[in-house]
Amino acid sequence: LLDRLNLQGYEIATEVQAKSIPIALKGEDIIGSAKTGSGKSLAFLIPTVEFILKNPKNEGVQALVITPTRELALQLYDLAKSLMNDNGTTCVLVIGGGNRRKEAEKLSSGDAKIVICTPGRLIDHMVNTKKFEYNTMKILIIDEADKILKIGFEEELKEILKLIPKNRQTLLFSATITPKVEDLITLSVKNYENIRIKSDDIA
Repeated sequence: LLDRLNLQGYEIATEVQAKSIPIALKGEDIIGSAKTGSGKSLAFLIPTVEFILKNPKNEGVQALVITPTRELALQLYDLAKSLMNDNGTTCVLVIGGGNRRKEAEKLSSGDAKIVICTPGRLIDHMVNTKKFEYNTMKILIIDEADKILKIGFEEELKEILKLIPKNRQTLLFSATITPKVEDLITLSVKNYENIRIKSDDIA
């Protein structure tokens, strides 16, 4: 994993990465507040990929990454694939406007380890894709939580939280902690480390 990061030019952790990654590697929950561009994506993808690489015998989906927009989901998907050295088998992209049938085939195959998704399409597959086994999930990542709620995915997130395993690690990142994000934190996380980055540095 370090070799793959170095090949892509990543050598020094940003502040949010340096504070988040050691805690996430221990399996602890995190609420992270840092502005867009501070390096949050690697702060949660590195420990997630590390967990998957260290537990190759774990079957089924291991991590759900929920993000507000298709564009951000595509960025995260490409980054996750590069870290996993994957051709799109173990990392699966599930977004509105994507080919639903192909998504369902990948989710039903049993090979998917990381599912990167927008909330509406994820709910669709959870309810309607019969062989999509998400009860094996160990890590839930909610990225840009404030934007997800601002777009209007509050009910979808609540529904997802009802369906997924309660015994999991949760990593929630948001540029701002709004009252709605605080409500979401209450619903999704019990004991967590709070990481707030006020730096103006951009990754």
